[in-house]
Amino acid sequence: MTAGCVRDSGDGANGASDEAGGDGAITLALNAAESRVQAAALRGDETVFAQEWHVPSQGTELLAPALADAFTRMRLSLRDVRRIACVQGPGSFTGLRLVLSTAAGMARALGARQAGLSYTQLLACGPLLPRGAVLWVLTHARRGLVHMQAFRMPGETVEVAAVSNDAAQPSPRPAPLPEPLTPVEAATLSAAVARMVAARFNDDAAVTRMAAAPSEEDGSGRVFLMGSGATRNRAVLAPALAELLPQACFLPARFDHPAPALLLPLAAAAAYGPDDVQPLYVRPCDAEENLPAMAAARGMDPEQARRELARLTSSPLTPA
Repeated sequence: MTAGCVRDSGDGANGASDEAGGDGAITLALNAAESRVQAAALRGDETVFAQEWHVPSQGTELLAPALADAFTRMRLSLRDVRRIACVQGPGSFTGLRLVLSTAAGMARALGARQAGLSYTQLLACGPLLPRGAVLWVLTHARRGLVHMQAFRMPGETVEVAAVSNDAAQPSPRPAPLPEPLTPVEAATLSAAVARMVAARFNDDAAVTRMAAAPSEEDGSGRVFLMGSGATRNRAVLAPALAELLPQACFLPARFDHPAPALLLPLAAAAAYGPDDVQPLYVRPCDAEENLPAMAAARGMDPEQARRELARLTSSPLTPA
């Protein structure tokens, strides 16, 4: 079962949550949570560029030159970047560290402030679903494992929010973002099915609204799935959900990756600060789980190797 949905990647004019630092100031947004490297920039209420590159193994070599090229082609100055938003997870360990370390380095050089963005919420901004519908975003973590989070959909197209410091010209009300209903978690496929079914009939106040009967006036009671984790594992998930949660509907694979322009509504609504954004690691990395065997093969003490890995993955991205 599939559902046709509308992806909006156009410009808009909405409100902002944080000062951008002047009329010419630029907000830069970065994402490399899955196989695509994405960058987008906003100046005032104008989208100046939104680009992506499908480079699963070359993101490290590409991001900095691609940003320099984009700014040059658009005749922009990196010195005007005042805010940098970056997707902090969940996603590829390498991709997350790439954008977070790039943001941290640029912030120090430019005096910019930083903010972290949720990858699952970014994906949820893509489809236009009925108001009140529940959307489960599942992304691929590794074979047989997904990252998952549920959202209540606003029923409105998410547009780029204006970043305006002119109090005399207030921006229109921004379209609401998808509302998180559950925390991000990692789950096996069987656990993911159980989680979705349990949430549908759970008495927990955070998700009890999912149990509403389907409404003809809005999407209350309707359940949708999307993301690379749903697409890759549909052959396993679909039969189980058909029996236990028959109203669940898989969205097409074209929603597995967000349009780069969708970074901008989240970036415009984010709260910025002076600190580096830390990665959101939902599950242990493969190196951590395989560390004892890897350390022993190299003649290292497994416990010492575990401590060193913990230090490397929890230390600040750049020196203070």
